[in-house]
Amino acid sequence: MDGKLKTTFIAICAALALVAPASAFAAAGNTQVTYKTELQETTPMSLPGYIAGTLKLTVASDGIVQGWYFPDYSGPAVAVSGSLENGQYWLSFGDGDFHINAAKQTNGTLVGSAQRLLPLSTTFPQTFDFVATPI
Repeated sequence: MDGKLKTTFIAICAALALVAPASAFAAAGNTQVTYKTELQETTPMSLPGYIAGTLKLTVASDGIVQGWYFPDYSGPAVAVSGSLENGQYWLSFGDGDFHINAAKQTNGTLVGSAQRLLPLSTTFPQTFDFVATPI
């Protein structure tokens, strides 16, 4: 229980530390969008089913992206940062070992791929197909 309590406390502290800057960021006339996300593993094995979650992003006029990812089934919220240039999103999650590259479609959906960076001793990186639909 102590480990869960510590993890929860750290997540709350991180969220509180980012609330004020994120609020100021959002208030400056930047775009906020909430997406329903699906990730499907493609390598090293194509497993059945999806990993679902909610992605809340704020995009500044200069293309800087900030936000949060909320898994649907388990785990704490994860901070997201990145950039948007010419309709192409590059997003980094948490401690930076998970990245998404996605293109914005005409209907606002983001479609692309994700990669979890693994230790060098691992033969294949873990990759996913990624879809985020605005809600």
